[in-house]
Amino acid sequence: MPSLPREPLVSVLMTAYNREKYIAQAIESVLASTFQDFELIVVDDASKDNTINIAKSFVAKDDRIKLYVNEVNVGDYPNRNRAASYACGKYIKFLDSDDLIYPYGLAAMVGAMEKFPEAGFGLSSASDVRSPYPICISPEQIYRENFNGFGHFDRAPGSAIIRRTAFEDIGGFSGERMIGDYELWFRMARKYKLVKMVRDLVWDRRHEGSESADQYAKNYPKLKRKVLLDALNHPDCPLPERERERLLTGARRNRLERFLNSIIDPMKSKLVALLTWWRSPKVNFSSRNYWENRYQNAGNSGAGSYGRLAGFKAEVLNKLFADNSIRDVIEFGCGDGNQLGMLKTDRYIGLDVSIAAIQKCQEKFKGDQSKSFFLYDHHAFVDHHGVFQCDCAISLDVLYHLVEEGVYQDYLKHLFGAAKKMVVIYAANVEVEAKTFHEKYRVFTNDIEKNISGWYLVEEIKNKYPATNYDDQEGSLANFYVYAPRR
Repeated sequence: MPSLPREPLVSVLMTAYNREKYIAQAIESVLASTFQDFELIVVDDASKDNTINIAKSFVAKDDRIKLYVNEVNVGDYPNRNRAASYACGKYIKFLDSDDLIYPYGLAAMVGAMEKFPEAGFGLSSASDVRSPYPICISPEQIYRENFNGFGHFDRAPGSAIIRRTAFEDIGGFSGERMIGDYELWFRMARKYKLVKMVRDLVWDRRHEGSESADQYAKNYPKLKRKVLLDALNHPDCPLPERERERLLTGARRNRLERFLNSIIDPMKSKLVALLTWWRSPKVNFSSRNYWENRYQNAGNSGAGSYGRLAGFKAEVLNKLFADNSIRDVIEFGCGDGNQLGMLKTDRYIGLDVSIAAIQKCQEKFKGDQSKSFFLYDHHAFVDHHGVFQCDCAISLDVLYHLVEEGVYQDYLKHLFGAAKKMVVIYAANVEVEAKTFHEKYRVFTNDIEKNISGWYLVEEIKNKYPATNYDDQEGSLANFYVYAPRR
């Protein structure tokens, strides 16, 4: 009796709709994987272009590729569920038909999952200074880390690999457009452990036809808020009740601010004054305390200090240092030191408001005599003798975290006062509504022009990875702003 064919270890699921420009490259990237124990399932959602014929040409050459064509268009997440229903593998790996997976991507993801049979899914995550990847964490840890800088639930399907039985157990995607993956991670994390894996295993293509560029994407923040509230109110939410209530209070505060900001123009000046008072230290918010608590509870400096955004920042800064003969640098807001590890400078001074952050940096760079770290207090920073003056002063992803107006103004004064040749600021220079209570966005270049004399803006360097929307965790609203002294 002939033996039954062995099931593949992983099913790569590729959904497609009018992707004739990109699907061949996507399929070829899967075939080029160093890990070869896979099946590739392509499900076309009633394309009107040449997508189906291109997919058929690959099916004819490789029996691991299977093509299914929907008679009618069912939409993104229903089609993902349909693709998963055809899967035979132990794991399912979604890859969009306009993206690419790197040759080592499947091997890294499958290898990580195989180490932790108790885990239900794996996500590419921001680096963790506490341990190398892969790491397996519990539902409570997943939720807590998500709200403390890791942003696990903001990952797209392409960043994930899922145990097929776990996906089937929770019923797959809900079908809600745009938000289905965000919602799926909340539901999976209530029941299953997560494997945190390295990032940049898949290349996410951005183009005019991508869903992130769709007009419907404007609804994303509203949809995301609903999913967040539902998840925190769910009886099976793994967080302790006190921690849940703290997060819900922050969400309600943001919702109230959005309502107040929508009131008619004649009332806005009074409302702005009310909001300024409400968000001031009178409501017991302190940016210093926020960061101290975050670092003490195993939080990090945020997604911008890790992965490709950190690499981009290091690339720009190291070139500026080299081109302008910058020998020593002072940074106002050194954080956990992960970004610093990528910078090239002869002498470095790191300041931060958090004792825990300073301790992290001291430990990380304890053998490096070229680096010094000090606690920063805007009330107690007076440097008439230029003790802290360096060639260049830098501020990276800090300004929008300075909610208190007095702290913000003093910070700018101290930042420019510490520089001899150059000030480099990496921040969002736009006035938009903040999504959390510990953020406030401003057009800071106007404040510098108005309040900081003797300096002028030399150059603005656009972000290599601009955010497609406010909640885009893979990109950033920030650009570089380079200032020089007037001669």
